[in-house]
Amino acid sequence: MGPTWNRRNALGRGAGTGNPEVDGSGGLTDFGRRAVAEMERLGMIVDASHLSDEALDDLLSIARRPVVASHSNSRALCPHPRNLEDSQIERIAATGGLVAATFAGLFVDAVPARVGLGRFLDHVDRLVSVAGAEHVGIGSDFDGFTMDYGVVLPDCSRMPELTAGLLARGHSPEDIRGIMGGNWLRVVGEVVG
Repeated sequence: MGPTWNRRNALGRGAGTGNPEVDGSGGLTDFGRRAVAEMERLGMIVDASHLSDEALDDLLSIARRPVVASHSNSRALCPHPRNLEDSQIERIAATGGLVAATFAGLFVDAVPARVGLGRFLDHVDRLVSVAGAEHVGIGSDFDGFTMDYGVVLPDCSRMPELTAGLLARGHSPEDIRGIMGGNWLRVVGEVVG
């Protein structure tokens, strides 16, 4: 469960609330902190992908179980507020969680013409270099984005191209198994049981 989408709600502030004059500032509310504690108690995976930077800081300061960013990329490669800074990626990995790279073109490159599998793999490589391969996954997010933003893969029938791309970039078969789903299974097992 993600405590927020892109906007502010009763739990906290989302990543799409970039204007403090309109949206205010701050991270998780007191209710949001209690909700996260209850989510963890119930064995729910907490998803950080749509949180504002302040809300993510708050989450990571109270999390007692692995946290995921189910569909976010590297802000160092594409400076979109839904992407993550290296320090945030490191802190998510420190919980035992993972960051799942997304195909959403807007988060792959600001220039749609540069969006493609190669540029997406740049994000995977960056995540692996920052967090370690055991803390990286795939969060495709095929729905909700159009050709206007650029396309990494048009549909799931092309996922073997991703595996081939990871092999071509020198990732080990073991690391690729983790990135392509094994790391998600580990987190699910640790949090959900």
